Amino acid sequence: MAAMLACSAAKAETVTATTANPITSGTWITLETNSATAFLSGPLVDLFGNLSSATNWGAAVFGIESGGSYGAGAVLLYNVTKVVATGVGLDYIAKGGEKQVTMPSAQIQFQTEITLASKVTLRPFAFTGVATPISGKGPDNGSVVGIFGAGTGVKIYGNLSAFYAIEERTGESNPWNLFGLSYLF
Repeated sequence: MAAMLACSAAKAETVTATTANPITSGTWITLETNSATAFLSGPLVDLFGNLSSATNWGAAVFGIESGGSYGAGAVLLYNVTKVVATGVGLDYIAKGGEKQVTMPSAQIQFQTEITLASKVTLRPFAFTGVATPISGKGPDNGSVVGIFGAGTGVKIYGNLSAFYAIEERTGESNPWNLFGLSYLF
C-alpha cells in the first residue's frame, strides 16, 4: 500500500480510449485523461514508503529488575547502518509495590556482530538516550532522564536473539538489569 501512496507527479500521461457508439453505429467516443497531479505526494509520503519497505527493523521485549523492583519493556529499533540503530521504547516498573512508573524513551544504539568458531553469533551493544516518566513519579512526571547502558545478545535461531543489558538512568539509585528477546526483520 505504501508503494501506491508514494506515487510521483513528475510524469504526465495521456490515455485515449475509443469505442463504437451502439446507438449510432460508426460514431466514435473518445475519452482523454491527463492526470499530472498525484493523489498523495511529498516528503512525508516518500519517507513512509521508504520506511515501510525497509527490512532492517528490530524489536525487543524484556523484563526489568532494579533493586528489588520488577517490570517490563519493549523497544522498536531501526538500523540506520549495520552498526548504528535508533529507536523508541516504553518501560513499566513497579517500585516496591507502591509506585508504578511508566516511561517512554528514545535512544541511539551502537552495535556489532562477532561470530565465534563459525557457530555462535554475539552482538555486543551500547546505547544512550532520554526517557520521561509519564506516571508514577509525582512532581517529576515529564522530567527528562538520561539513559546509558551496554549489553550483549546471542543468536538463538534465525533472526531471534536473547540478550542481557545493564542500564543506568539519571535520578535512579539502582541500575536496571534487562533480560529479553530481540528479533531483526
